[in-house]
Amino acid sequence: MNRREKLLAAAVGLLVLLAVLNYAVKRVVAQFTQRAELIEELDADIKSKEVLVERGKTARDTLDVYRARSLPADSVMASSRYRAWLHEWAEAANVKAANVKHVRVSPFQQAHDRHTFSVTCDATLPQLVDLLYRFYSSDTLHRIQSLGATPSEGNLLSLNFTLEAISLPDAEKDRPLSKLPAQRLALDCVEAYQAVIVRRNPYAPANEPPKFTSSSSQRGVVNQPLSVTLKADDPEKQAVRYRLEDASALPGLKLDEQSGRLEWTPTATGEFELTVHAIDDGMPPKETSQQLTFAVSDPPPPEEAASPTRSFDEAKYTFVTGIVEVNGRRQVWLTIRSEGKWLRLFEGDSFQVGSFEGTIVRIHTRHVEIQAAGQTLSVRFGQNLTEGEVVAAGPSVAASGAAD
Repeated sequence: MNRREKLLAAAVGLLVLLAVLNYAVKRVVAQFTQRAELIEELDADIKSKEVLVERGKTARDTLDVYRARSLPADSVMASSRYRAWLHEWAEAANVKAANVKHVRVSPFQQAHDRHTFSVTCDATLPQLVDLLYRFYSSDTLHRIQSLGATPSEGNLLSLNFTLEAISLPDAEKDRPLSKLPAQRLALDCVEAYQAVIVRRNPYAPANEPPKFTSSSSQRGVVNQPLSVTLKADDPEKQAVRYRLEDASALPGLKLDEQSGRLEWTPTATGEFELTVHAIDDGMPPKETSQQLTFAVSDPPPPEEAASPTRSFDEAKYTFVTGIVEVNGRRQVWLTIRSEGKWLRLFEGDSFQVGSFEGTIVRIHTRHVEIQAAGQTLSVRFGQNLTEGEVVAAGPSVAASGAAD
């Protein structure tokens, strides 16, 4: 073989060797790849089975929780126990006319029994919030399927609940209902829900606070009982109650919260201040305040007796309208214009007009002397009794004709 043939044979042999090596490498790589894929499949299968095992454990734990929350497995016992709980639930919220009924029980593919109950009652909006809070605070396996609320008289709502509770077949047949607290409420207390919900009453316009109509200034006398009745009108005609901001501000002061009657006996003179509040029973309740000022003074001095010479009730309407002689005796005529009456009197006759009491002492031709209240008055013709002039401190002793 010449040199050229040798080179060609060497090249062919090298190609054959490379082909064999390539085949061998591919076989080895394919086997490793196949093994790696098999391992990966086995790992995936293991992981999927581990997931199934974990799901089974979770399902078992969940069923254990459901059993603890379930009604008794016995259908009659479940209905009786849950109906009793519903009565206690309504009574705790102080609702009116509560009526609880067991509507039906519905088996679901032998997995559980679904008990349906209805509850009707009358309640205020705060009581409705209290009902819902108590319901969702219970860890029993139950739910509110529907709730209807219709405005009724005053602040009342007519409520209609449809409730469902679950009974698992493998739960205890005579077990009590769960006493565990639920973990599904966002707020910690019913007051927090009242503050949020009740202030958004959807059934009426915004509640307006009452307005005080009673006076803010009062007067009193030291050591004498003082009685004041607070008065506040509510725009929505709601009932109004009253309270003191500081009950100890004025010792001995008492307030009737419903009527607003305030009673106090001051023991010292001066000005005293007190803040009172009026609160309506709307949803939510609104209140307003008023600053009361008590001006306490000493008792007034005793009144002096009024002079009997000028103000005699009807005496200022009683006039001397006539002086005549009857059987040789003089007679005076007094006309009481306020009553349309006449008095015909002789000397020595007594009479009374209103609070004026007098006796005819002397009858002259143009005037008459009248003794009244220890004094002698001279009343001229055409004058009224209050216009008489005092002529003596006692009975007149003038002669019959001395002043004629």
